[in-house]
Amino acid sequence: MEAIQVLITVLAILGIVVVGVLAIVPTMFDVSARAAKAPRSRSHVDLAA
Repeated sequence: MEAIQVLITVLAILGIVVVGVLAIVPTMFDVSARAAKAPRSRSHVDLAA
């Protein structure tokens, strides 16, 4: 009984982490794409490369 409860808890935590990563990653890509488009932030792109 206890093992099943632990397994459910671990799966729930993993699900929350996956959803959080999926929510954060696109915004990070949007920010980097915007920085690449802006002409004044060329140094920022060089640091990332």
